[in-house]
Amino acid sequence: MLDVRLKMSNIYKFILLFLFMVSIIYLYKSSFIKIKVTDKLEAQEKESVRVDVYYECLCPDSRHFVVHQLFPAWSLLKEIMEVNLIPYGKASSKKSGDLYEFQCQHGPVECTGNTYHACVAKTSKPEISLLYVKCMIENNLNPSSIAEKCAGELAVPFSEIDTCAKGREGNMLSFMMGELTHSLRASIKSG
Repeated sequence: MLDVRLKMSNIYKFILLFLFMVSIIYLYKSSFIKIKVTDKLEAQEKESVRVDVYYECLCPDSRHFVVHQLFPAWSLLKEIMEVNLIPYGKASSKKSGDLYEFQCQHGPVECTGNTYHACVAKTSKPEISLLYVKCMIENNLNPSSIAEKCAGELAVPFSEIDTCAKGREGNMLSFMMGELTHSLRASIKSG
């Protein structure tokens, strides 16, 4: 009888050990799955929506959109919203020596303003660019003055933006904005 009890005791120990091992494996796998699911959710949370904004700095519709729709939406969703500014609109360009000449729908002041906007987008951090463009677009009639005023309000160094806008870099950026605009599948047409 003692033999039977010892054998039963060993069988119970084996069963308990087996169940303990299965429990450990189960707990390990379930925590591993939770880690993977959590990592996947965190990765999804970091994904953002890209919004490409094709606009003209003096166009009333563009100005209204930036100030009253884009900026408020971005203010609420900036953690998941990446905004790319493409200031060009219904302009045209032609090569003139080393540089390009631009004709804008709302005149030469708009071309200058678009160049300042392009330089701001290139030289500033994304979270500053939209604040700066919103500030400028509210009064773009003297692009250089408003760009300097907005730089002061946002504590952004103006000299780099101004040098860009008045030089070859700004000219090339404006041309690139035109190339992006003209490459749209649903093209923007004058008129």
